[in-house]
Amino acid sequence: MITLTRIEADDPAPRKALAEMALADDNFEDAYKYAQMSLHIDVLDADIHRLLGASLTGLKRYPLAITEYETALELKPGDAGLQVELARALVEAGRKADAKTLLEKVLGKEADNKPAKELLESIKAE
Repeated sequence: MITLTRIEADDPAPRKALAEMALADDNFEDAYKYAQMSLHIDVLDADIHRLLGASLTGLKRYPLAITEYETALELKPGDAGLQVELARALVEAGRKADAKTLLEKVLGKEADNKPAKELLESIKAE
């Protein structure tokens, strides 16, 4: 796969795959590195910004993670999964009120969204 990233210089897919694999292994540094490489190829890919947000959250760089999730949502408005991931980063950054507002918005549109419900319940339990 790493060799493929050298061969396919203008294709973000191999780098995105490496970022996903690194995230699955909780290797946030490598996930960030490969997501950054992907971003240099396609800055308008919401999934790349999601990968960066997840990597930065894992690295505890919450303000930057929030920015990446917000960028992803600009590119893919209304995506409930992205909104929940943004809410998680907001919680980690200590912005629970903002996360609660966002989750309530998600549940207003998708009342059966289990991840949003669970995260909102955990915020209320604290």
